[in-house]
Formats: sequence, C-alpha cells, structure tokens
Amino acid sequence: MFGCNGCNHKAQQEKVNMRGKIRFFLLGLLSLGIADCGTSVRSPAAPPPTPTDALALGAQPSELHGASPVHPQGTPTPFPQSADMPAEWLYVSDPTYGISWKAPSNWYWIQESWPISMPGAVLLSAVATEKDAAHLLSSPRPVFPTGLMALTVYAMRAEAPLPDLHEAQLITVSGQTAWVREVEGSAAMPFTWQATLFIYGTSASRYTLSFGCAPPTGADEAGRARFQTLCRQIWAHILKGVAIKEKNPCVPVPTPTPGPITWRRVHSDWYRYSFEVPSGWYEDPHSTPDRRRFSSAPLLSEPSPGCPPPNRWMKLDFGVLPLEHPPDLTGMTPITIAGRPAWVSSGEGGESAPSLFTFSAHISGPRYGYSLWLGCALSQEDQSDRETLIAECKDVMTHILESFRIFP
Repeated sequence: MFGCNGCNHKAQQEKVNMRGKIRFFLLGLLSLGIADCGTSVRSPAAPPPTPTDALALGAQPSELHGASPVHPQGTPTPFPQSADMPAEWLYVSDPTYGISWKAPSNWYWIQESWPISMPGAVLLSAVATEKDAAHLLSSPRPVFPTGLMALTVYAMRAEAPLPDLHEAQLITVSGQTAWVREVEGSAAMPFTWQATLFIYGTSASRYTLSFGCAPPTGADEAGRARFQTLCRQIWAHILKGVAIKEKNPCVPVPTPTPGPITWRRVHSDWYRYSFEVPSGWYEDPHSTPDRRRFSSAPLLSEPSPGCPPPNRWMKLDFGVLPLEHPPDLTGMTPITIAGRPAWVSSGEGGESAPSLFTFSAHISGPRYGYSLWLGCALSQEDQSDRETLIAECKDVMTHILESFRIFP
C-alpha cells in the first residue's frame, strides 16, 4: 500500500481553505445585504426518473415557504354535466390559509413548475389539463395542440393592497365579498379567455383564483366556441366549490434550545449527491430524493397568516433540477462548491417577511443542478440576539455547503 508524508496534512489544509472560501463569500454577502428568498414546493408521491423543473431561487415569495394543500382521500364528487365535462372532482383544502376548492381529478398538478408569478402572494395550487403546461406557456409563441385549461390559487396577507378591480363584478363566495372579472383576446394572453376571482377573505387572508383557457391551435371558429363554452362551464363549477374558513389560532412552537450541533448525512444514489444536516432537525415525511425539507422545530411549513414564526427557527429546502432548466441566478455571487461551479446569496426577508434571514445556493453538477435555501426566523426585540442568530445561521449554511458531495 502506497503512502506519502504530509497527505493528511494537505487534505486538512484543503478543507480549511474551502471552509474559508465559503465563509468569506457568505460573510461578504451578509454585509452587502443581498436579499434572496427560495421557493419550496409540494413533493410528488414518488421520485420521478428525472427531477421536476421547479425551485426558482430568483422568485420573490411573501412567506418562508409556499403552502402545502391537503388532498384528502375518498370518493371524488361526480359531476356528469356533459360529455366533455370532467366526471370526477377532488376537494382540495389548505388549512394554513383557510380555503378549500374543487379541481378535476384527472388534471395535472404543476405547482412546482408554474411560470407565472403574482407579487406578494403565495401560490397554493396550480393544475392544468396538460402535464407540460408550464413549458407551453413559457414559449414566446405558445402552441396548444389539444387546447389548455389551467387553474391557479393564490393567498396573500390581509394587509396586501387590493388588485385592480376595474370592470369586475361584485359577488359573494362562501359568505365573503368577492369580485370576478373576465377578459379575452390580448388582455388574456397567453390564454385567449381568462377569468379571475378575488375574495376579500378573512381577517388574515385574501385569495385569488385564476382560470385560463386556450382552445386547440388551428381549431375552426365552431371548435373554439365549443371549447370556450366548456371552459365557462368548468369555471362555474369551480366557483361553486370555493369555501372560506377563518384561520386557526396561532399554534405555539417551542424555541429550540441552543447547544452544540451534531450532524447526519443524507444522500441519494440516483441523483448523485450527499450532504449533512443537523441530526436533531425534523424532515418532512413527504420528502422525496429530489425534494427535501428539514426544520429545526416540528413546523415544516410557515405559520398561519398573522402568526409570527418561532424565534431561532431554521428551515432548509433542497431540490434537484434538470441542467436544462437552471434557476434565476440574478444577484447571486459565483463560487466553487464540491469542485463545481456554484452561486450563493444571502439577505433579509424584505418587507413581506421582515423577521427572516435567508441563504441561497445553487450548484451546477455534471448531471443535475442542486439548489439549497436556508431560512432563519429572527427576534425583532433583542438586536444582540438577532445578530447571534444570524451568525449561527451562517455557520449552519457554511457547514452544509462544505459537506456537499457529488458522486461521479
């Protein structure tokens, strides 16, 4: 067995140098105050052979994490109104924001790759008749061979400014004041017809449901008219299924006790990565190898609207991305992690989430891209405690990035 004097010392020195580089960049970004938040996503029930296209680090969420709707099991609601009308519907509920709605059971859940954002809002759900709807809508000249219908549901805090309600019709939905507006032609692009419902909501939340419709490209006038009629029928059924419930009271979450951190390694042979997380952190039971969530407290999604996050709370979102769909790296600083090109950023949560501090990183591997986002809840009362937690948060992210490995 061959050996060499000083090899262990050299390896240790390289590790120290790498730690210094990552810490240097995080510290530099800390002083610059570059703001960047991550977007976590709902995980599929089983790992796909290729990663999904979501986790846009350049997005501007208004919360620490996008909500996780509950898809209850049971017999879907039948609705045999016409031959083309979806025969089975599912109730979808989001207890965090106190809203439930209905969606066709055979539509695709595309929340992770939905390309259209709404400033200051959290995307609760996005479903469509086509699995690749996000890519179709992102095209400069969208083509819909079989037509397209898509439904999105957003929530925002009660103090958010009202949207433009010009020419909107005042209605009542689930006992709440609401407005509905329909647009066609260029005003509905990239669709040809679009209906939007804004619900004034509860004392904590406001809601927006948007339904877009585009007939098959090349369809004749009669075909387009039939398709749009079907769209209106489906939209009318969606409106009847919306229900609003006042939010639950804030659930107390114990503040994590400071102390030495021990670590455990998580990995995926399929996606060729491994990294370390604090051994005492909780992992989302719905995590998959390409989408993982960890939290320092038993609270894996953001608190209910109007409820502050627990102090000293840290939450890590990790995602695998296909190389052909990288995230938005605007404002991020280039660096090397695990011997691969990488980009990092950090900063305050901004006006929408002032009690948060965030770190983001994206690593470009030989087969996949890897994105990590760490959010830390900060105390607003004690500035010295705030600075201590920022330093702890930076140390945790530094360790995670140093421990990251990519398999050949």
